Amino acid sequence: MAERTSEHAVTTQGTTEAGSDMLQTISQVIYSGSYALAYGIVYAAVFVAQSLPHDNPVMNGLRDGGGAAMDELSRS
Repeated sequence: MAERTSEHAVTTQGTTEAGSDMLQTISQVIYSGSYALAYGIVYAAVFVAQSLPHDNPVMNGLRDGGGAAMDELSRS
């Protein structure tokens, strides 16, 4: 009976470690995918913003909105 209990404990420990490794791998994949997606979105937005003419109402609105957002963040 004691042998079965110790065998079960070793099996359970191995299963827990495998589950932990799998969870860590899934977490790393999700992190890497999210990072790449965010980087791609920001890079594309900056590229588009830099390619637009700077002296028009759209760019003025984006500049003023960005300034207002930064002011609001600095108050917090």
